Amino acid sequence: MAISAETFFHFTSFTNIKKILECRYFQVHYSKEQFSFRGVPIFHYAPMVCFCDIPLTQTQEHIKTYGNYAIGLSKDWGIGNGLNPVFYINELEITVTLENLTLGIQSHEIGTGAFEHIFSFMKTYQGPNLKNPKNGIKVFYNEKEWRFVPYVKQFQDKIMKQIYWENDSFLSDIDYIKGHRFFTLPFKLSDVRYIISNTEKNKTKLLTFLKKSGYSEFLQKQSVKVLTTNEIFGNF
Repeated sequence: MAISAETFFHFTSFTNIKKILECRYFQVHYSKEQFSFRGVPIFHYAPMVCFCDIPLTQTQEHIKTYGNYAIGLSKDWGIGNGLNPVFYINELEITVTLENLTLGIQSHEIGTGAFEHIFSFMKTYQGPNLKNPKNGIKVFYNEKEWRFVPYVKQFQDKIMKQIYWENDSFLSDIDYIKGHRFFTLPFKLSDVRYIISNTEKNKTKLLTFLKKSGYSEFLQKQSVKVLTTNEIFGNF
């Protein structure tokens, strides 16, 4: 059994997957993350689009958290567009890393920007489940997450932050973020490998939508496979 899939999967809702397939890009959002610094919970927001390379037959838990629909794209596309695997780290090491690196680069703007960009790829090995708090502690390492994270320091036309902390205000930047080309991750139809639906009924709806959105040729060639979760877990 393969440890990793040869495809990057992005799980989401029915509404969102239609938007992604129609626009042919992913919209970057600032995602809320949490870690502990010296035992104190810290919240921060980093810009990203998240994927995983979990083999489809092992995605049951992932689906429960992130949605019953998914789009899968080739790994060549992802790596060529700067996706990187998340660096999972235990909370003690996060404290040590922050204490030492921030002391060394705090007077250097370029160094700070580079560190914050790298920090955007870091996630605790385990921690509180922010999406489903009732489920308690979650082992994030099992998610095999990859991220697309824009390097915000490259934007010269507006002052933006790579990381916003809990008390920062960045609501005024939201419209700018949504409209900026560096905050989108485009793909071509030929990059798409899988589209996942939760039921046969919604699979039919997606197929109708795809044919109207220019995917007919790829569906006919079967270069894009449209599957339901029942087909995945029952036949693969």
